[in-house]
Amino acid sequence: MSIRTATLSAVAACFVMASTAAVAQTGSKTPPDGPTVRAAPATSPDTSMPSSKGSRSNLQKADTAFLENAAQGGFAEVEAGKMAQTKASNAEVKAFGQMLIDEHTKVNQELATLASSKGYTPPTEPSVVQRTELRALGVLDGDNFDKMFMRRIGVASHEATIKQFREASRSARDPQVKAFAAKTLPSLEHHLKMAKTLQTKLGKD
Repeated sequence: MSIRTATLSAVAACFVMASTAAVAQTGSKTPPDGPTVRAAPATSPDTSMPSSKGSRSNLQKADTAFLENAAQGGFAEVEAGKMAQTKASNAEVKAFGQMLIDEHTKVNQELATLASSKGYTPPTEPSVVQRTELRALGVLDGDNFDKMFMRRIGVASHEATIKQFREASRSARDPQVKAFAAKTLPSLEHHLKMAKTLQTKLGKD
């Protein structure tokens, strides 16, 4: 086994373990190689979620869970984009990473403003599982980084995020949360389309 193959295998194994940990914590049915996004809990019609500062939000549990997951995912995208600026060897991968920084920073700010208006303080960093994935990605450089970055961040992460935003755009109980999800969804879908095109250029091995 070559050093390159061994390194990629080790990183892939780390991603699988991180994904498995997320599934174990949430009871999600997401397969081990799939996105590591926490599943939102079932909606509880008569219960609001307390914010991280101890005050009670005006949101249903499912809406709060969506904002929590969306915030964590957004910060993970920004961190990954920053990593691409120093780790990527392909100019298009670097450009894609910069786009993630710019656009997800803006969405994160919009989400924070919305959440604050509802009495909820969202996370300001990726989840523990996402940080584990980012550390695994960080051990790679050059072409190896480019391919794993596009596979995990460009494609898998956006597929999971789009699923969350699409669901919230259809079923969020709070009208402003629902509108936020619907407004953001097209840009996420555009990111995924770009990622798949670039992944094809790079190759998937």
